[in-house]
Amino acid sequence: MSDRKGINKYYPPDFDPSKLQRRAKKVSDSKSATMPTVRLMVPFSMRCTSCGEYIYKSKKFNARKQVTNEVYLDVKIIRFFIRCPRCSGEIRFKTDPKNSDYQTEYGAERNYEPWRDEKKVEETLDERLDRLEQEEKELEELKKQGKSLPDPNKLGAQVSTTGGDVMAEIEARQKANIDEQEGIERLEELKERTARLNKIGRDVDVLEELRKRDDKESGVSEQDLLDDELANEVFRNAQGEKIKRVEVAKADTAVKKVTKPVVKMKKRMKGIVRK
Repeated sequence: MSDRKGINKYYPPDFDPSKLQRRAKKVSDSKSATMPTVRLMVPFSMRCTSCGEYIYKSKKFNARKQVTNEVYLDVKIIRFFIRCPRCSGEIRFKTDPKNSDYQTEYGAERNYEPWRDEKKVEETLDERLDRLEQEEKELEELKKQGKSLPDPNKLGAQVSTTGGDVMAEIEARQKANIDEQEGIERLEELKERTARLNKIGRDVDVLEELRKRDDKESGVSEQDLLDDELANEVFRNAQGEKIKRVEVAKADTAVKKVTKPVVKMKKRMKGIVRK
């Protein structure tokens, strides 16, 4: 029987270690073998064009990293290679330092993102000059017709008072929006207040009618009311003060009830006998 592991190695007498040749490591000819592998998360959601599999954002992959020869403002553009988790198809995307984003190259297409379409295209110098000329023509026509000039702070106004400053125009329109909204709110408050006052006026009229109806039902006539007013005038002196009857103070003949003072008894403590 032999050992499971051979500890001693046999070297023949004619063994010469200087004659041994070192074997070089076999280097693969493919470029992918020389690319370093990195762990990353997908920067955007995408759909595989081979099988239609949706890959959500932040899904982790072992990607191969390749530094390209493309440069933008001395920033190198890097390409990444990943595999589709369903069909193992190759997907390539690279960095986009110009827009601070990424863009797909092969194997997948980026999902629709509405916020990317909301970016406004900046107005060129020629477009701005054409717009200003058109506004001047409209102003001259309004002056010839004798109409009032439009308010530049209102919506839809084409007059620019900011000297071609786009940001100032946007701020002016936002301010006009706020003023218009406040005006609408004030108008609604006035309408509610008017309706409330009208309702109060109607309630007062109804109460007056109810009071008159109660007087008629109780049998109090207008003549009785006039008699009461005449009596009140008769019992007033020359200074207009009401004459009051002098009340005679009654003698207090009631016998007061005498009561004995209440003597409080002290409670004795338990276990103590009084001698």
